[in-house]
Parts: sequence; C-alpha cells; structure tokens
Amino acid sequence: MNSFLNSTVLLVAGLAIGVDAAPLTLENQFWKIQMEPDLGGRCSSLLIKENNEELVKGWDAVKKQGKRKTTKQQYSGGIWGGHMCGAYQDEQLEAVYELGKNSPSEVSMRWNNPYTLFSGLEETRQITLDGASIYVKIQVENLSKERRVIYYRIQDFIGTGGRLGPEAVYLYPQRDGLKAEMLKAGRTFPLMQVPGSWYGITDMVKDYGIKVQTSGAPLRNVMFWVGSAKSRTCELFWAPATLEPGQKWNAEITYSLFKPSQRQDELSAASINTALAQNAERLVFPQLMDPVFAPANGKAIITPLHGAASAPTTPIIEQFKTLKAVKLFGTPGETVPAAFSITAREALTNGTVTFSDFKNSSGKALKMTADPYYISRDGNDYMLKDWDLAVNVPQEICNIKSHVKGSEKLTAFNLEKDASAHLRAYLRIAPEAEAGDYSGYCTIRLNNSDELKLKIDLKVYPFKLEMPKDKGYGAFFRFGLEGDSHDAGQNFGISREAYRKALEELTARNWRNLVLYLGNKENILYALDTLVELGWRDARFVLVRPVISHAELMERYGKYNFSFLPWGVDEPIDYFSVDKAIKKYQQISQLDYPSMNFSANTPLSLALMDILPKTEPTIAVTGNVMYFVDKSRELHKQGRRSFWYAGYPNREVQGRLLRGIYVWKEPACGMMDWGEDSCSKQLGTDFHGFLDGKLVSTQRLENITQGVNDLLYLNTMEQALAKADPKSEASKNAAAFIAWIKKSFDTDYTGEAREIDQYFLDMLRRKAADLTVELNKMRMN
Repeated sequence: MNSFLNSTVLLVAGLAIGVDAAPLTLENQFWKIQMEPDLGGRCSSLLIKENNEELVKGWDAVKKQGKRKTTKQQYSGGIWGGHMCGAYQDEQLEAVYELGKNSPSEVSMRWNNPYTLFSGLEETRQITLDGASIYVKIQVENLSKERRVIYYRIQDFIGTGGRLGPEAVYLYPQRDGLKAEMLKAGRTFPLMQVPGSWYGITDMVKDYGIKVQTSGAPLRNVMFWVGSAKSRTCELFWAPATLEPGQKWNAEITYSLFKPSQRQDELSAASINTALAQNAERLVFPQLMDPVFAPANGKAIITPLHGAASAPTTPIIEQFKTLKAVKLFGTPGETVPAAFSITAREALTNGTVTFSDFKNSSGKALKMTADPYYISRDGNDYMLKDWDLAVNVPQEICNIKSHVKGSEKLTAFNLEKDASAHLRAYLRIAPEAEAGDYSGYCTIRLNNSDELKLKIDLKVYPFKLEMPKDKGYGAFFRFGLEGDSHDAGQNFGISREAYRKALEELTARNWRNLVLYLGNKENILYALDTLVELGWRDARFVLVRPVISHAELMERYGKYNFSFLPWGVDEPIDYFSVDKAIKKYQQISQLDYPSMNFSANTPLSLALMDILPKTEPTIAVTGNVMYFVDKSRELHKQGRRSFWYAGYPNREVQGRLLRGIYVWKEPACGMMDWGEDSCSKQLGTDFHGFLDGKLVSTQRLENITQGVNDLLYLNTMEQALAKADPKSEASKNAAAFIAWIKKSFDTDYTGEAREIDQYFLDMLRRKAADLTVELNKMRMN
C-alpha cells in the first residue's frame, strides 16, 4: 500500500503538509473550515460564512489530556474528534493524519492505530463541502491478523449561538415526534433512542441551525453535554463492531444548514416552538402523599417537599393555601423522610419545630423517633440542626478535618417576609414497632405564640424489608484511619471510634458494598470485624491495597458470605492506561484472588475487560451510559460479576431509578458509587459534610437511600412471591406487576426518568408493599 506521505498534495493556501502539518483550510460559498491534520484530523474552526457564526465551541491549549506524558502541545475541543476506543481523551487527539486527495472543498486523511488492542486498524476520513452540507465519511479497516473490536465515537465541540437558551436549542426525534430542549450549563443529556439517527441544533434568535444525520454503521446513541456556553458537545456513539482481519467498518455523517423560518417540516420554527412549549415545567402533584390543604390565613405557609427531592432555591410564591396533612408509609426498622417548607408571610422570629407521639386509633404510641433537620439554602442540601449554618454553610464542613461545631438539637429559625425554611424530618421506625395506622403532629411555633400544625398519617406495614444476597448498594469509602499507610489515613485519618460511627451510618442506610481505602492489615481486619458486629452479611468488598491473601480473608469471613476483589486501575481513558492496566492485571494474577476490580468509565474499558477474563469491573453509568446494561448482561452470561458507579450520583429521579429498579432487575451486583469522601475540598459534591468530625447527611445521599429502599421493597416482594402459593390471585398479580416493571424499564434510565417523578416511584413502592402483604397471607408451609 502506497503511503500518503509519498503523494504530491496541492492545498488551498499553497502549503505542502507533511507529518507535522500546518492547519488546512477548506472553503465554499457556505462554509470556511480549518482542519488540523496533526491534531487528530480535527476541525478547529467551522464558520458559517453568511452570518459569520462559529460553530466550534471549544478549541483550547491544555497542559495535559488523559494520563499519558505530554509529547507536544495538546488541544481540547474541536469537531470530528474521533475515538476508535470510545474514550474521549486518548492519543488519537494528537495523532498525525497523513493527507491524501485534496481540493479547496475536499480532503482525505489516513491514520494507522499503533496501540495495544487496536494496532493494525487503519482509519480513513474524507471530508467534502457540497453546497450547504458537509459530508464526512469514516472507514476503519482491520489490517492486522487478529480480531479487533471498536467502540467508535465522534465528539463534536459544536453548538449554535453565543449563549445558552433560545440561541442553543437541541432537537432530536422520538417515537412521538420532534423534541426540543434548551439545556442548562452542567447538563449531560444522553439519547438512547434516536429514530432516524439524527439530531439538530438551532439558534432561534438568529434563525439558523444545523442538522446532523448519520448513515452506514448502526448508531447506538447520541449525547449532549453542556459545560458552558463556550464549551459544549454533541457526541455520536456507534454500536460496538467486531472486525475480523480484512474487514471494514463504514459510517457517514452529514452536517446540513437550515433556516427554521424557511422550513415547512419538523424543523420549521412553528414545529420547534411547539416542541419547546411541551417542555414547560409540569406541576407535579404529590398524589401518594394525599395532601390536605387549608386556606392560608396565618403568618406562614407550609408547602410539601418530597422526602428525597432537592429543596427549592427560588422563592416559593404560594399565597392561598397551606398544607394541613400528608400520608406516608414505611416498615419496621425503616427510616421514612418527611419534608416540607415554611414560608413567612411577614417577618418571623424564634420559630420552633416539634413532633408529637404517633398513635393508633386505640391510643397506642408507635415506637418511633422524629429527627428533624434544616435543609441548607445554598442548593447543596446539607441536613443541619443549626439555622445559622443552614443559612450560611461554611466551606470548611466539606471534609473531615472540619472543626465547625454543630448543635445536637434543632435551633430556632428566623425568617424575613417571603423567605423560606426547608425541613426534612427522619421518622425512624423501631425494628420492633407494631404494624398499623398511626397519626401524629408536627407543630411549628412562630414568634413564641402562633402555631401551625401539620398532621402526618403513617402506615406501618406488617413486614420487614429483606436485602438481596447477591447485590446491594455501596461506594468508594474514602475514609482513612490514623496512622494507616494509605494516603487517606496519612492526610485525613480518623480514630477507630470515629471510623466506627461512619460505618454505623452506612449500615443504617443498608449498604452492603464497599471499597476500603486502608493499607495496613490490622486496619482492614478492624473494619471488616466491625461490619460483622454491625450485622453485615452477603456483602462485597474491594481492597484498594490487597495486603491480605484471599485465602485468609475467606477463612475468616467466608461464613458471612463476604467476597473480596483487589483494586486494579482507575478509569482507563487512553491507550497508555491500557498498557498500565494489563501490567497491573499481570501483577494481581500472581496473588490468589480470583478476579480483579477496576473502574470502567469509557468504552475503552469495555474492550479491555474482554481480553482480561479475570476482571469483575465497576462500570460507569455516565461515560458508558449507552453500553453498561448490555455489558453487565453479557458478563453475567460469562459467570462474571459487575458493579456500577457514577462519578457523583445524580440527585434527581434518574439517580433513584437507577439505584432502585435498575439494580433490582439487572444481573449486576449493585453500586460502588464515588462520593463517600472524607477528603473533599468542595461543598456539595459528596454524600456527607462534617461538623467537628461528625457526619452531616445530604439530599444526594437521601435520594440514593430512597433508591436503595426501592430495591429492598421489590426484593422483599419477590422473596414473598417465591414462598407463596403460585396458584393464588396474589401470586398472579405480583408476577404480572414484576413483568410490567421489567417491560417498562429497559436500558434507557435517563430517558425513562424524564417521563416520571419521585411520586411515581413511591407509587410503585406502595404497590410492591401491598402485594407483599397479600403474598404473605398466601405463604405455603
């Protein structure tokens, strides 16, 4: 095969481009494009000539991308950032593409991948300007003598307009027609279902847009990411493809300009505006709480919050009604969150919150304690006893070295007119509590005299929640012990007493998976012994430093059905990381552990685990959102376990849906999330804050906990079904309910979450509880 380097090339500016090529310009009456052949064949500028609009949203010199050593100046951004391995910071960004046929409106380029797992794959690109369209053809040919697998991804830092909002409207087709979104900064928006394999972006203010259509190889999904107005991406992920020697993979992408005002189809201004109108925020009525309201004729108004949801950060404008009663439910041993807001209609001082006993119709009190907290008003949603701290959260509480002291009891609150206090009360039902219907009151006293009363009806079901034996929830538990050899202990180590308190908190929230950041044998054994004392059984652990043999661990803890994996590598995101992972795998293979764990955050990791059979990975539900469910199913068929994680778990309904229904229905061993960190330097990212070394819960953690409880309710129902008479009506109803859930929720947890709310998940949980009661009546001897 003749090398492109031997070709004679004529370029627009009369430049001869060699291995270290200068930028190349393509141009016609509609477009002016600057290409970077020696920087991954990317486009660093895509200009619409008619209005001088730049579509590239990000082309920045950076110190380092990925984990490899810098060999030349690296740049982040651009359009047509191709990745055979599906990662987004790999060496292909700096690859030198050899130039082939060129003209003022067309260029072809070629690159041979030399890296482990992908060597021998030759990529050819052809970019053609044709009127108002740009055609991009990509071919990958396997020139090696071995089978190769690619997870091809195009990352386009592309967008319309200079600001978010109407200047940057994202368009995509769904089964029921066109959808339109104005995404905010910090948003990741994956599309698992893309009928027609296209998306669009439009500036409704300046009346222009671009439609991106794919053909050829099957598209797996599209993902929009918005970091800011100046940094945003639209990304294409193709279905993984296996290439035998000599096989080719082909895909084509067409970028076409359009003006909404001149279209008569689904890309018309009218169609787009209709789709945007359908996205107006819906009023979510908390139907399962069965709220009772009364005329708001007092000095304050109570409005309901969902127990797992974020507190409002904007003013509450309700004027006419106030909450008088709600209905909640739980089981013996469960903690039920009750949340609400108090909004002042005039300035208020010395506000207090108290709870009565909860009693049944016979006057018998429920064994339960009510533990109220203020929700911080900064949007980070810390649970605090001190009103002053809730109003002004100190930066220091983000890590365990905090010396900020907190109150043991709820302090009084003060509100200016129209300001709000948000509260979450944990109703901790005792394990020995009797089932039944109970009622109690939350009394809010204002200005030392006026009172508001909120009635809470609490149904306690006649069963306890059962944990699954093969899956559960957990996290990277980045807590260290004083004097431990691991960095977490060296820099942020705590006493054994404080460490035990932290483990008690995880136990209370029904965790059963854990990554331990301990380096000394005696400390690892202390942590595991403590968890045994706290009642942990059927649990899964990853040891960051596997200094104890697997045989010794199993001899000591096998009777509790504990399992152990050694930690491998963290998030392979470039080809350099692949070689590092293989080396670590070979080292761990010398130990007696049956498998190795590592965090798999991009499709590159999926290719890696295919050649490392003794791995049981923790797969990212974000970077691998398009593949993680299918990959877990595949690994399960191979007899291999898998876990899931998010860098920082979503605080809204999609986070709960994943950790509840998805963990329950899929053959994964549950979660190993990132975020249980004692060493943070930033407020609002982790599960806990700290007041003088004591843990402070967050709404992020509460949302997770409600997902875990969904898992437990569904598992409890499933276990009851296994013991019930299969011919009973209860068994038939439960089986039908389970089948409906599994049919309704498939692999698109982010898309499904956009169609539901927290109360819908509560409804499913309530249905599972009612079915469990009926199944237990039909239990076979």
